[in-house]
Amino acid sequence: MATADNNDSPKMASDLAPTRTEPVMQVERHDYPDLAPQGGKRTQAMRGFDAIYTDIVDYIVRCTHRIWDERDIGLIYSHYTHNCVLYGTTGTIYTREEVVRDTIQRLVSFPERRGMATQVIWSGDEDQGFYTSHLVTDTERHALRWLHDVYNRKMLGTIAQVYAPTVQYHGPLMAELYGVASVIHQSLGLIGSLPDAAFTAQHICSTPCAAPVNPDDRI
Repeated sequence: MATADNNDSPKMASDLAPTRTEPVMQVERHDYPDLAPQGGKRTQAMRGFDAIYTDIVDYIVRCTHRIWDERDIGLIYSHYTHNCVLYGTTGTIYTREEVVRDTIQRLVSFPERRGMATQVIWSGDEDQGFYTSHLVTDTERHALRWLHDVYNRKMLGTIAQVYAPTVQYHGPLMAELYGVASVIHQSLGLIGSLPDAAFTAQHICSTPCAAPVNPDDRI
């Protein structure tokens, strides 16, 4: 998850009231040429953003494509603030220079990797700044299913199937763990401490799907 805007001061999610007064682009089930047509007209107020961007979702999709797929890594300097915070799969990054370095390292290690968005969620406006989350992998349905398997059905072997061998885990009591074995051990300890507890999802952050929902995909 990355936060990026053209304002000088970073914003916390709690400071930004959800704003949905203007229609913005929907990302799911679309190819990049459909998402980023040439010559599009701006549909959302975005003071300070380059004219090429039509709304905040277009901004995330288009600049991610330009940086990752077209290899214009230097755009990070004009699209991220110097003190940006980026929450990624390998940890949290706190400066723009770290974002540049991490991007280069990832492209060298995985030259075929693409930055295509499967979903973008956002809040804010041109006055408060924008807070965005950019999803490039895992669906909600699958995440809920394997969490149910681990914590309610006690199928801890599921962890080894869904986590990467080099997983970085942020858990209760500010625990930071590395590797599947440590995550399994931590989860086993939680279940052992609260054997009668059950996992339930209390909050899910998402945007409505523009395409029809397949009944078979429902939980």
